[in-house]
Amino acid sequence: MQAENQNALCLARRTCRRVSCLLAASVVVSLNCVQAQQQADWPTIENERFRIELRSQAPQQMMAFYEARGFPQPALDEVKQTCFTTISILNKSNTVLWLDLNDWSFSSPAGDVRRLDRNWWNQRWEQLGLSMANRATFRWTLLPELRDLQPDEPVGGNIILPVTDGPVRISARLATGEDRGGQEHRMHFDNIRCPREEPVP
Repeated sequence: MQAENQNALCLARRTCRRVSCLLAASVVVSLNCVQAQQQADWPTIENERFRIELRSQAPQQMMAFYEARGFPQPALDEVKQTCFTTISILNKSNTVLWLDLNDWSFSSPAGDVRRLDRNWWNQRWEQLGLSMANRATFRWTLLPELRDLQPDEPVGGNIILPVTDGPVRISARLATGEDRGGQEHRMHFDNIRCPREEPVP
């Protein structure tokens, strides 16, 4: 009976991960549709172990994305005041690749930049009285805080930062292995900028 329960749990976990991957992929595809930049402008690191790609999203593009999903104007105004970067990661290796946003850091010439994480947004949505349905939609568009990517598994979503005057450096770390004891990959993405809406003359 214990073995059957364990098998059922494993099957449920795999099914859940497949659904999560499909939802994450749909989010990335939807955001790509409102992305105005050319792919050649997207910072990308790819090797035989993984591929990671960043896409900066303009505030007006993100407002249009959430407006189409029924977000009220106060929430859209909040989105407009931040910078979204869509991140896609694919594990191309034959071992587990760990995404843990606690291992990532963000900085600008002025100093460290605090990522606006789920807790920050939960508090802000509570203050604005955003519906639970809208909150759930918003959560699905965020990059997971923690994910053990299995071989050939992708993940995608947004990280959100406050607006800064200058470019941002994103420093990422990806651990490997079931217990994170394998090779560690460190990388930097420099000169990440938040596209701003051009002023009307």
